[in-house]
Amino acid sequence: MIRINQNKGKDMKKLREIVKDAYKCEGLIYQFEEIDASDNYLGITWKSDLTIKEQVNKVYTDEGIIKEAFNRYEIGLCNPNDRDYRKENRQIKKFLDKYQQRKEI
Repeated sequence: MIRINQNKGKDMKKLREIVKDAYKCEGLIYQFEEIDASDNYLGITWKSDLTIKEQVNKVYTDEGIIKEAFNRYEIGLCNPNDRDYRKENRQIKKFLDKYQQRKEI
């Protein structure tokens, strides 16, 4: 289970570095923009003042983003002949190399 970010009281319009870096990975963009948004995991409504990226910043903890990255990476490993997954995995590996050492999964 992914915990909800508890950054209450902080200006949520300011994106955390991990969110900015996650948005450099096509696989994570797909996860957030297509899967999480359509499943309403991010709580986006037509009345929302926040973009999807800002909702990711609000909803996900750092550990949750790292877990999503690891899940997307494992999906890519199951598809070694797919050029798109190989590209995504290179991006996600770079992301995980940076953040996995900071937070334990």
